[in-house]
Amino acid sequence: MTRSGLTLVEMLTGLVLLALLGSMAALVVRGEASAVSAAWAALDRARTVAVTAALLHEDLRDASIADLAVSAPATLDLAAPVGDAPVCGLAARQLFLVAGAWSGARAVAAGRDVAWVLVDPLAEAWDTAAVVAVADDRCPDGSGAALRLTLAHAPAGAAAAEVFEPVRVAAYHSGPADWLGLAPAGPSSLQPFAGPIAAGSAGFFIRGYQFVAEFTPQAGGDTVLAVPLAGP
Repeated sequence: MTRSGLTLVEMLTGLVLLALLGSMAALVVRGEASAVSAAWAALDRARTVAVTAALLHEDLRDASIADLAVSAPATLDLAAPVGDAPVCGLAARQLFLVAGAWSGARAVAAGRDVAWVLVDPLAEAWDTAAVVAVADDRCPDGSGAALRLTLAHAPAGAAAAEVFEPVRVAAYHSGPADWLGLAPAGPSSLQPFAGPIAAGSAGFFIRGYQFVAEFTPQAGGDTVLAVPLAGP
C-alpha cells in the first residue's frame, strides 16, 4: 500500500531533531561570543596597563622625589617634561634658548608651562618661573635663532634650562567604574587616558626611591607599576 505525507511520529521526530540542532547552534554562538568578549576584555586590560605604564615612565623619567606630591590616595601632582635647549642669553625676565637645538614633545606654551633655570651649577641651585610669553628671536650672543621665553620673574642666572608642565594624574569615578585621567594643574577637568578600572582600586604612593601606582583593571587582577625616582 502506497502512502503520501508524514506520519505524526515522523513529524514529531523531525521537530525534535530541529530543536536539538537549534540548541547546539545557540551553544556554539554563545561560546564564540564569550570567547570574543574574553579576548576584548583581555585586550582592554593590557591596554590600560600599557598606557598607564608608558605615561608614568615618560612623565617621571627625570623626576626626583621632591618633584612629586601625592595629595590624595589616587592623586599625583608632578612636573611633566616638555623639552629643553641650551641657553644663549638672559636679559632680566627674557630667557633665550637656542631654537635649532630645542628637543621636546611639543612647543613651549605660555601660561601653561614652567621654566626650570639652573642658576648656580656648583650649588645645583634651580629657580622656577612660569612662562608668560613665547616668541621667535635671535640669540644675544649672535649665535643664531632663538626661542625667547618671557618669565614671570627674573632668575639670578641661567647656566641651563628645562621646560615642564605642571600636571595632575588622578583616578575619578564615572558610571559603574573608575578611570585614570590627566589634566593641567589647576581647575581643569580630567581627561581619561586609561580604564575602566575597579571602583576605589587605585592608589598612588612614594615608597623609598620609587613611585608606585596600584589599580585593578576591570578585566583582570591587581596591577602594580613602579617607577624609580632620583633622590631629593
